[in-house]
Amino acid sequence: MKRSAIIFAASLLLTLSACGQDADSSEKASASAEASSEAPSAEDTTAEQSTEASSAETSTEKSPADSTLLKNGAWFGICPDRHVEGVYTFLVVEDDKVLLTDADYNVASLSTYTVSGDKMIFENTLDHQKNEHRFEMQPDGTFLLYDSANDSVTYKWFMDADVDTFTFNPDAALERMAKDYYGLRTNHVPEFADVIDDDIPRTVMIHLYDIIDGHASTSTWYYIDRFTGKGEDVVQTPVDLNDISADIWSPELSIRGEMKKDGQFCAVGYVGPVDSKENSLAENREYFISKLANSGFMDMFIPLGNIPDQNFCGTQLGTELYLVIPADKDATIEVIWYDFVNDRDLGTIYRSYNGAPILLKCNYSDISGDVKIRITDKTGTHEDFAPYISLKDGSVQTGNDHVKLIESKWDK
Repeated sequence: MKRSAIIFAASLLLTLSACGQDADSSEKASASAEASSEAPSAEDTTAEQSTEASSAETSTEKSPADSTLLKNGAWFGICPDRHVEGVYTFLVVEDDKVLLTDADYNVASLSTYTVSGDKMIFENTLDHQKNEHRFEMQPDGTFLLYDSANDSVTYKWFMDADVDTFTFNPDAALERMAKDYYGLRTNHVPEFADVIDDDIPRTVMIHLYDIIDGHASTSTWYYIDRFTGKGEDVVQTPVDLNDISADIWSPELSIRGEMKKDGQFCAVGYVGPVDSKENSLAENREYFISKLANSGFMDMFIPLGNIPDQNFCGTQLGTELYLVIPADKDATIEVIWYDFVNDRDLGTIYRSYNGAPILLKCNYSDISGDVKIRITDKTGTHEDFAPYISLKDGSVQTGNDHVKLIESKWDK
């Protein structure tokens, strides 16, 4: 999933405002006119440039236009009052061009800039509007940029970059990308994704997990370069969060059309009883596929013979196997571990990436259910339901009239 984190907005002034940087337009116009009328002589300017270049040799370069230029690349800025919230600013410099961005996607349009003495002047390349800010180069090569309230952002040179290709993925984008990447490969989308970084945000840790019975159930950890989206997982397998090429299984099934015609949002069929110790389709595929074949569902839905290992979930003590097929192929199937005795939601144990059929192992006895199923599709989230076998006649029940029951040999 190739993304550019640079979204061009209307003006640099809006971007600087995200870090508390705003300037009065009349003051800017007056300061600009005064700077023009009091321009130093060529001899004085040359001497001043020589002094500045000497004090910040690694951070500035002399421009042929009698103006100090910052070192090309991305300068990392910290907004003191917002950094604790994970908000960063980058000033991307390429010769006399500059682009400012932060983690909230507050991005200015491309500008040109000049630095003269203690002033940095930006000129928007589209409307040629100028904005002036007080500038102060530090002995250590960093610089301060002030707003009208005399608040500053400290910038430190961070990495090579240019204004056309610079990308930055803020936390929200990384969370979404990580969930998509994991979901495409496992058909399970964890509910939570936490991004953890250092003060200088280059490589970040992304923790994907669910909360089950009050405890974090970790799906994986990713270690990702915030600028490229690339890295590795917890077992050092290469990861590229931009890669959405995984071919996720999603068969065409005629029953979907039947459900939609009848106003039903999901179909459920009882595959048969299973050994509670069998908790993985990958580890005992032959066992579960034989159950599908014996139920008659393999004849009804031929693609089920190729159901991926990732399209299986279950509770540890479940003894009943069900087939679940949403009407919408893009729906989400959420399986919630539920304590019916105490009427308590214990957490989501499975949330599918798409609406492909799944096999669900659940219910640890004929009288004790342990899951609820929640389907979310284009029309919204439907009422939860729970499949079980009726003690009265052995038929499959769900407690929801909008769930289609698929008859198998166990129902005859």
